[in-house]
Amino acid sequence: MVDIIITETHPVLQRGLQQILTEVDPSWVPIPRSTHDLRHPQAYAGADMILFSLPIEQDALARDVAIAASIPRPNILFLSPDPIMVTPMLPAASNVRGCVDSGASVEVLVASIRLVRVGGRCFPAVQQPVPPGLTSRLVKPLDPPGQQQNADMELLGITARQYEVLVALARGHSIQAVGELLNISISTAKSHAYALYRRLGVNSKSEAVYEASRRGASFDWDAPTVVAAPDVFHHVSRSTATDTPSSNVAQDDDFEFDTAPPDLVRWWPTGK
Repeated sequence: MVDIIITETHPVLQRGLQQILTEVDPSWVPIPRSTHDLRHPQAYAGADMILFSLPIEQDALARDVAIAASIPRPNILFLSPDPIMVTPMLPAASNVRGCVDSGASVEVLVASIRLVRVGGRCFPAVQQPVPPGLTSRLVKPLDPPGQQQNADMELLGITARQYEVLVALARGHSIQAVGELLNISISTAKSHAYALYRRLGVNSKSEAVYEASRRGASFDWDAPTVVAAPDVFHHVSRSTATDTPSSNVAQDDDFEFDTAPPDLVRWWPTGK
């Protein structure tokens, strides 16, 4: 059995979370706890995960984030009405592995829980507009893969380019940022992602990360060297892309494909 602590205090929402967890996987056992209870280690001893609901009031939010950051184990997934505001509040050594919008769909929540349980992360990717031409001075290309990367590619049965896309997605980058990071057009980045999804038998970027983690991939890829601030990646400029971009590409941060197997859960995570 998998014990999942939930801290939602609203009775209706708490009951809804309990019902969702038990219906998705009968082995998931929801255990209601208050945030005050979590000040004491015995309240979460033996639990497999904490689904930590956050308030919107600033004082209460700061208090609850501090409580969560003090918990050494198990992994924690935040539910917040404003994930982008919460993420910068976490200390570097925090055991919080993700933050999901409390208004997200059931599919998003379930996939995020599965991802966090296996050690993945699902924080929102903050994006801001960047002047055209600046991106080439911000990010340098990735180095060729080494021994561990080749092992991961062989394990997953994917190409080097698909592995680059997978690692970028695992680090929370949107598909636009992936195109910019790899110096390819958005349409080409989507094509590589589509091929990656088909190879892994999944239908979304978080499912791809989860499936790769489940198979034992390390995602041990050297991060790009950031030469100047900011520390986030942005939409690629069509004038700087090396591939010919499509004029019909929509600027969606995450995407899924209509041709994927119908039995797979379809969702797209927070992360705009």
